[in-house]
Amino acid sequence: MTCAHCCDTNKFFDEKNAKKELKQYLKKGPTGATKSMLKALESIPKQGKSLLDIGGGIGVLQWEFLKEQADHVTDIDAATGYIDMIRSLAIEFDYQEKTTFIQGDFNDVADPLPQYDFVTLDKVICCYPDYELILNNALSKSEGYIALSYPISNVISKWLNNVIRLYFFIKKSAFKTYIHPSKKVERLIIKNNFKPIHKSIKFPWNIQVYKRMN
Repeated sequence: MTCAHCCDTNKFFDEKNAKKELKQYLKKGPTGATKSMLKALESIPKQGKSLLDIGGGIGVLQWEFLKEQADHVTDIDAATGYIDMIRSLAIEFDYQEKTTFIQGDFNDVADPLPQYDFVTLDKVICCYPDYELILNNALSKSEGYIALSYPISNVISKWLNNVIRLYFFIKKSAFKTYIHPSKKVERLIIKNNFKPIHKSIKFPWNIQVYKRMN
């Protein structure tokens, strides 16, 4: 991620947006693509397992994993407003000893991280111009499962993406969203010794879960 793109990511996903999302989560629970991802993962035991949540936002996936007795969750997010919010929530929920929070671009901090039982990227690769880099880094950190949601690559989603890009252009923001070819994303994951165990669509998102092959 370029410096300008990363900095404007931090500006767009700010404390105001974090508070809005938190209010919705506390009122309604998981929604949309995140709810669909959790549904796809529900049959896989979480007790005693670890989660790396890349671009975890307000931590919906993390809190839900911890409710299912996950041993530890790690969140990496470029947005300071979200990281500050989630640290406060960990204290409020009494999860301090089961949580780790890292502020920054995942690609910059990935190398020293250990492997995890689960790796999640919920609406993340669409924020990166180089999806291959972030996916390869994420896959290298999973010794069990990887779950991701990202836009379907059809005419409608590409049109919607152009509208979103126009909005950021008008706002004079360097932040951009991307539609990466679904087939190429899937091939890259399979090439890294993972097999698909779930595929569904929650428009406009692909919801996919893969398991590492031994």
